Amino acid sequence: MKRNRVSIALVLALGVLTLLAGCGGPPSVSVFDPPELVADEIAAVHFSALAGEWQRLRDASASEVEQIVSSYATAADFDDTLGTTHPARIEVVLQSGDSVVIGGGDAPFQTVSAGRRSWNIASTKLDQLLRQIAAEGQLGPSATADAEPRYAAAEAVLRRYWVLVSSGQYVEAQALLCDDHGTLYRDPALESVTDVKIRLTATGHRFASGIVRWKNYADLCQFQVVYVSHVESLSGEPPGCRIRFVVLGKLTPQSEWCVLGVLTSP
Repeated sequence: MKRNRVSIALVLALGVLTLLAGCGGPPSVSVFDPPELVADEIAAVHFSALAGEWQRLRDASASEVEQIVSSYATAADFDDTLGTTHPARIEVVLQSGDSVVIGGGDAPFQTVSAGRRSWNIASTKLDQLLRQIAAEGQLGPSATADAEPRYAAAEAVLRRYWVLVSSGQYVEAQALLCDDHGTLYRDPALESVTDVKIRLTATGHRFASGIVRWKNYADLCQFQVVYVSHVESLSGEPPGCRIRFVVLGKLTPQSEWCVLGVLTSP
């Protein structure tokens, strides 16, 4: 009889501990599968980046939402015991009012959070998009539109180029280069940068008078890009503060701006 009373007491104690484990504390890693994402059930998708504090950058486009849903559906499971503070996140707001948050941009895995549960997954496409979001957050607001409206479109091309290179999308970045630029090569040092600052430093043909082929362009401009790299470059430059000068050109007054070259000195 005494043994029975002891057994009953142990069962009750375990039950109380189970109830307490579900109260309070941070989101816990779940043994269950992460929630599904169905396109018709999504109300909105927001992109945010961590730059000192979380900043909402923009809403996802229709094509980006489609990419997120398809990439999420085919993502692989990953070790749920790993954790980190990711620099970028995708917040998927459902029609029900619930949200599913996908964090990443700095690791081989992404963390999915819903309610008080979290899961780790791995998707190359989601990783690329989250790295792009993180790069957009590092660039900050445009600096040219108010001061030099004529060259605001050039800065927009430069910012797009920088985001693509920083997130490893070299094929897409190549499309923004002028025909005589040459082939891009992957530089890991550009995929791990912070504190990016862009400013317009020169316009017209005077600053580029020494390069004959650039005289064929109707207009030119040069931007200084200052950033901190956390990885050694292909040329052996150690991690640290870097300065680059990016030249853009227009073949005709009506044509689009394109990237002519990236220089280490003006």
